[in-house]
Amino acid sequence: VLNTLCLSAFFLLFYEPYWLFDTGFHLSFLAVCGIVFFSNSFMPKWAEKYVWLQYLVGMAIVSIAAQIGTLFVSGYYFEKIPTYFLPANIV
Repeated sequence: VLNTLCLSAFFLLFYEPYWLFDTGFHLSFLAVCGIVFFSNSFMPKWAEKYVWLQYLVGMAIVSIAAQIGTLFVSGYYFEKIPTYFLPANIV
């Protein structure tokens, strides 16, 4: 997955090199990196018994992992960290 992510960043930057300085580009790729690196390690074993619970816990974990990936860039560019991401993504 990491090779595919780097390859897609390469092709996007080959198409438009100025996207390297775009905040949306940084946030998008860091969110995906956070999801790739952190989402599988946080799934609890007790949530695997029920499908609906696994779905809800999985959505929460993906939201938290994306926020972990974008935490420092969001804090740098916007000077605040969103705290409403979890209920907004579950809804």
